[in-house]
Amino acid sequence: MNIGIFVNKVANYLRGRITGSVSARADWRMALRADAGILAATPELVVIPQHSDDICTIARFAWQMAEKGHNIPIVTRGMGQGVLGGAVGQGVILDMSPYMRRVFEYDSKSQRVRVQPGVSAEHLNSTLALHGAGIGVLIGQTGTVGGVLASGSRSASLNKSNNIIDAIDQLEVVLANGETIQTERISRRELQRRKQLQTMEGDIYRGLDELITDNASLIEQLDPYDVSGYGGIAHVKGQDGSFDLGPLFVGSEGALGIIDELILKTEFFSFRKNAIALVFSDGQTARAAIDEIDALQVSRMEYFDAVIFEQLRKEGKVYDFYENAAREFAPRVVILVEIDDFNNRAQMRKQHKLEQMQIAGEVAVTVAEDEADDVWAAFAVLDQYCWPDTAQVAATRLFEGFYIPPQQFESFTRELPGLAKILRLPLPLAGHPGNNLYGVYPYLSLRKVSDKQKIFKLYDELAKLLRRHDGYLVGSGGEGRLKARFTQSQQSVGIADLYHEIKRLFDPYGILSPDNKTPLKAQTITTMLRNEYSVKPM
Repeated sequence: MNIGIFVNKVANYLRGRITGSVSARADWRMALRADAGILAATPELVVIPQHSDDICTIARFAWQMAEKGHNIPIVTRGMGQGVLGGAVGQGVILDMSPYMRRVFEYDSKSQRVRVQPGVSAEHLNSTLALHGAGIGVLIGQTGTVGGVLASGSRSASLNKSNNIIDAIDQLEVVLANGETIQTERISRRELQRRKQLQTMEGDIYRGLDELITDNASLIEQLDPYDVSGYGGIAHVKGQDGSFDLGPLFVGSEGALGIIDELILKTEFFSFRKNAIALVFSDGQTARAAIDEIDALQVSRMEYFDAVIFEQLRKEGKVYDFYENAAREFAPRVVILVEIDDFNNRAQMRKQHKLEQMQIAGEVAVTVAEDEADDVWAAFAVLDQYCWPDTAQVAATRLFEGFYIPPQQFESFTRELPGLAKILRLPLPLAGHPGNNLYGVYPYLSLRKVSDKQKIFKLYDELAKLLRRHDGYLVGSGGEGRLKARFTQSQQSVGIADLYHEIKRLFDPYGILSPDNKTPLKAQTITTMLRNEYSVKPM
């Protein structure tokens, strides 16, 4: 049968069975063929569900087709803010952001909020702010709540939870066959009851409990700082025999199930904030200061090579605190700090300690209490830096979210210039020292074959460099399609097999985001490479 006729038949069939929208229009499909990164694949259908029943219907249909030998992949998409191709694919794009974005309720007594996955992280935290609350892991996130969970992204927050595993109370998940399950931490007795279910849910509980038992020593070896694969398996079974499937979906990138509702734990927030900028003339001095700053228990700390600010100066973007420092010395590193204590005396004490770090000609310290001050604006400096006016060139965030142990950070920074020299590619470093998560931000053109080649060469060499320093390429944000082939090289055969079995247990036909977390061939990735960027909204 002609593929176009088949797709139209599928579209017509689904339209009559869901409340939401189904479209095979070329322009609609083209609009969702890429995320904020460099990969593109045109879907056959775009489905916009209005509620959970629509998602169940789509999954059930794809399962029935797979049973007949016709595989129709389902790729779940939020706002498309990822850069690793996790929300890109052929088959069906399930677009959650138009309708699945409600904030149902907030219970201040239990500090729980119930939401749909398509709500933006920023909007949810803004809504919770009206109650003096928030969710730490959503601070600074630009995508949807479902996207944060699916990618395993961690926030820059230091005095709040920065791992969404800790924020999950309950999830409602649509499985690959269209069944709906609710996850929460259940007792050993309840686990035995669910294992007796003659459904896919029962199959999963039985199979997963057996996998955990058979691979207990292997699971104990999983490093929590490596969030590639399905590392959430380490948090599923408690020492008391309790069981919670929820952590397994964190970082799973839609490959195990489709989240259609979440109940999240909130925290009380202080909205009395100060920002402090520290500009250093020497990189080693700046890195030595990280421990001193971290000991103050600040709420946020960000590190930037001064090269980033220097590039923006050339383009006319200036920051007063940086210009003042540059009149005294040549800056090498900028560290931005936020403090937000409830106790005013504690906040002033920390601020005073930071001000005392100023050394004439070596360290310049600027305190900003007014959020209109450009110290606050500098927290978003990468948004300015990544998109220069030069056509077809960008420093898209392909190489961020890697983990470096704090004891290895100094030696890593000494070796990084050598890698930059080999690749003939400036690699300015920025990141979150308190969480030990960093990124490098080279300018690359998608119209140059040599630059496309450098993308893969940089991934390969960066992964090797990180291994030498006990780090991980994926410490936050998932691997999508781009990083998977480089992260699997860090996994033992046993761990890779375990992850394969987890995927098979939840998705035996390979329906859900089948290419995510899968080491694709270089040729396959190359065919998906775009020739131009889409500017990511700031």
